[in-house]
Amino acid sequence: MRQAFDIVTWCTLLDQLGRSEEAEALVFEATSELESRNRELALFYCKLLKSRSKRGSPIGFDVAYCYMNQLFRSSFSVYIKCRAFEYMVSGLCAMNRPREAEDLRSNGRAIDSSAFELKSIMYGYRRLELFNDLQRVVDQMKSLDISFNSSIDNGNSFRR
Repeated sequence: MRQAFDIVTWCTLLDQLGRSEEAEALVFEATSELESRNRELALFYCKLLKSRSKRGSPIGFDVAYCYMNQLFRSSFSVYIKCRAFEYMVSGLCAMNRPREAEDLRSNGRAIDSSAFELKSIMYGYRRLELFNDLQRVVDQMKSLDISFNSSIDNGNSFRR
């Protein structure tokens, strides 16, 4: 499996260099080897999504997101669904798309959102300075009794 995660690094670097066809060929090769091992395949997609979101690779992220979303929708494994959901939400937020992450959270009611997903969305809105949306998520977290950094608590404390 170590080799598969090295492939993730190569795929992301190739993608950044504009060599997306080569990157996707590597993804295809790795996933065809992991096809029968669903957990390992899910972890590979998780790492791919995380790597591409951290490097800010929009096209590579969207491709990886599609793979992960397909696995999320088709899997019967709670473990795979939870991991996929977590990485999809955090990836969208890392790509400055917290509204999409929140929509995914709303539409993915089969999976209970954890504090992690809500905090990712909250920090995504904060990073984009979308304070009304941020306050709405903070209010949701309060109603669910989820703790968070108190500097976020007061919507006025970080407005310019």
